[in-house]
Amino acid sequence: MAENQKKVCKDEDVPAAHQSIINQLFLLFIIMTESLTENQLNFLKALLNGETEYSSQATFAKYRFGTSGNVSRAKQSLIDKDILDSVGTKISFQNPMFQYWLKTE
Repeated sequence: MAENQKKVCKDEDVPAAHQSIINQLFLLFIIMTESLTENQLNFLKALLNGETEYSSQATFAKYRFGTSGNVSRAKQSLIDKDILDSVGTKISFQNPMFQYWLKTE
């Protein structure tokens, strides 16, 4: 390709590029999840499922959190590990690719 020619990204290129990035990060994501406790993984599942009331009895039962202290520790440790961000009451994933991978794996 000549220096002055530009390659154009088409809409149909995006899914393949996205999957390529996921494939490149796969081992990193495996290592990240293997280092997490069951409560941390359950907290991530709750977040992925759109839960917002982490201390409700229904959420406790569904995700087997045990105590409210477990929820607080899991959330804080995920923030400390730079997996989640917390701004005010909003909790979100720092890496949207990791979030996508967790949803689809």
